[in-house]
Amino acid sequence: MKALLAVALLALPVNPASTGTTAGTPARFVFAWRGVPVGTVTLALEAGRFTYISRHLHVREGRAGERVREVSLQVDGTGRVVGSDAVPQALWLWRSPPPEGCVKGREELSGEEGPHCVTARTPASAEGTMLGARFHATYDGQGKLQALEVGESRFTAAAPGTRLRAPPELFADGVPVEGGTEGALRLVPGEQAPRAVTAPTHEATSGAGGTPKQQGAFPRVPDRLPGMTEWTPRAARALSGSVHQAFTDKGPTA
Repeated sequence: MKALLAVALLALPVNPASTGTTAGTPARFVFAWRGVPVGTVTLALEAGRFTYISRHLHVREGRAGERVREVSLQVDGTGRVVGSDAVPQALWLWRSPPPEGCVKGREELSGEEGPHCVTARTPASAEGTMLGARFHATYDGQGKLQALEVGESRFTAAAPGTRLRAPPELFADGVPVEGGTEGALRLVPGEQAPRAVTAPTHEATSGAGGTPKQQGAFPRVPDRLPGMTEWTPRAARALSGSVHQAFTDKGPTA
């Protein structure tokens, strides 16, 4: 079945209007996560080389920072990566709505490859899936990508010279937790974490009214739970190796 899928992907046409070796003006997109602008993505194609630049802005302890990642790929006249049958994901979507059907695409930063499919298309839009994730893309009158939505992420074409403000600390109020727990899991640096708390006793009260003394908010987590064996570097490496071998896909992560 995998072999048949691979043959089918190779047989389908790549979007000719959005690929190839022709030089063009770079495009810049604002990347927003859950509605908050957190960075930019720049795409460029020149002399058979496609370049993808990701700039991720962040704030930690009130200080703004930036992480830049750049991937440059040689592409042939059909837009496929030289020496591969995969099309760069962003290049596939960039210059016009791809035709209906599936091609083998490559996510630029992670290098992950797999089916990229268009299930519905108009001159101004395309929707489908990329590596199993649903997407919706819109285009202007010249066929250039204007906006792309993938899950909680949105990429919007930016005018030249657009500058972004540093985003807020996205996890300052915690992160959602599943499993019946209410509220969010708060991330607290070790030096700011409350001290261990003990159960109130008669001696732990003061004043005529028996007001409890101020104590920490969280109980101390024990170093070792009952039944736990001693943790050694050798055992840790052995467990890590067995977990790694259990995964058939050894490709890099995002």
